[in-house]
Amino acid sequence: MAKCLKCGTIYCVYGGSKGSECPNCKSKDIDTSKEKRIFKK
Repeated sequence: MAKCLKCGTIYCVYGGSKGSECPNCKSKDIDTSKEKRIFKK
């Protein structure tokens, strides 16, 4: 999961977080720190 820092949308990130953009506002200013906590086993 990633969270857009611009509009706050939370969405799934596929294939890593590099080059991902918010599906809502197309911003690349995203926070993927949540992703690491969720998938760390």
